[in-house]
Amino acid sequence: MTEAILPSVGGLVLTLVRRDLLLAVRGGGGVLQTLFFFLIFVGLSGFALGPGPAALRAAAPAIIWLGLLLAVQFSVLDLFRGDLEDGTLQVLAAEQKSLLPYIYARLLAAFISLAVPLALAVPVAFVMFSVELARAGAASLLLILASPALILAGVVAAAVSAGARTGGLLGMGLAAPLVVPIMIFGIGAVEAGLGPVGAASNTLAGAQWLSPETLLLGAIMLFYGVILPPFAVLAIRLGLE
Repeated sequence: MTEAILPSVGGLVLTLVRRDLLLAVRGGGGVLQTLFFFLIFVGLSGFALGPGPAALRAAAPAIIWLGLLLAVQFSVLDLFRGDLEDGTLQVLAAEQKSLLPYIYARLLAAFISLAVPLALAVPVAFVMFSVELARAGAASLLLILASPALILAGVVAAAVSAGARTGGLLGMGLAAPLVVPIMIFGIGAVEAGLGPVGAASNTLAGAQWLSPETLLLGAIMLFYGVILPPFAVLAIRLGLE
């Protein structure tokens, strides 16, 4: 990887994204494990709630959001550890003025490699929880579009745990305050979009999907996208010193 570093920022980002996607395809176990974990968590939670459709549908936003959160966090927990151990980060830190392009490249690759399998799994999870297929598709799209915020929080956790040479639990603990607002407004946005049990599913783009919770969720994603990457850079640089 180190010999493939390009001088331009755009070349560096493309190189890193291509490398990460190739590694994800060749060693697809990580992606499959994420997908398997998510489906198992959601399925077991559904069994624990029982067969009542009303109870399943009412619990769907919280259970599926929690499953998505855990799957994403576990997937990105060791995002930087490999580059730290093989010397790639040391070379980049020495040759690049800023590590922000590196962070954004890893974010983009993580989103692509996680969003594709989860985009297939999340609708199935909603249908398992007695949500109509039409509304399941809209709710799934909302969760997938909100997943960058979860990935950003996980990247900060990965940077802290990699830089501090500690286990991932420390990073996840530090990231917990970041994911709480995402969970609160994300669950509220899905609940508002799905509407009450038994409501007619006559639209996918109605005002219920543009609820205040949805707008706040979008604001959190934009805020995290600007604020969190510099913190990840700082954690990595501190770990390299």
